[in-house]
Amino acid sequence: MAMGPWTAQIQLALEELGLGPSTYGNGEVPVWSAAQQKFVPGSGGGGGGGLFWQASVPLNNTQIKALPTLANSQTLVAAPGANRLVLPLACTFLTNYPDQIAYDTINAAAVLVLGYGVNVNPEIVPFGGARPSAQFLGNSFDITTMSWFALQTDFDGSYFDAANATDKVLQLTINNQGDGDFTEGDAANTLTITTAYLVLDTSTGEFVPTT
Repeated sequence: MAMGPWTAQIQLALEELGLGPSTYGNGEVPVWSAAQQKFVPGSGGGGGGGLFWQASVPLNNTQIKALPTLANSQTLVAAPGANRLVLPLACTFLTNYPDQIAYDTINAAAVLVLGYGVNVNPEIVPFGGARPSAQFLGNSFDITTMSWFALQTDFDGSYFDAANATDKVLQLTINNQGDGDFTEGDAANTLTITTAYLVLDTSTGEFVPTT
């Protein structure tokens, strides 16, 4: 029986997943073969092997208040090893203020700064060139997600040399525009930062699958 166009596309997708026969019902060979592209299943509870990595870091009240001090930058992802580069996709910030006591002395222009190494340099500038605001720490929102896509050292659009970020930790600090560390808060407050990221093997140009 001949297959309609949608059926053929579904069959092709199944074949790419290794779930279908090697040819269509009419004997035609699929356009995309295993030799032309690699299929990497999504990561998660299915045995690993996907490309998406994640790391969660819990911060206490003292650590949150000190984020504006560069020396107190928090490591979100450990150094991945020789010839490997962490490429963050998104960071989720889960705040827990049991007594609803948020932070103060947050400059209206305070922004999150994500980058490599202990000095958060080179910095990762988000797509569009605007660093995410840090204002969420001053209210009662429970969860905030920020995304980073472009890899730039600064706002002039120049791209960094991967050698400067290879095998470096991924760290977060906050630029509070000279207003110092945050005030207020509460000893019971916590902030859990979860980072979704890829790992690039700079020697092959391919992403490293999870294990």
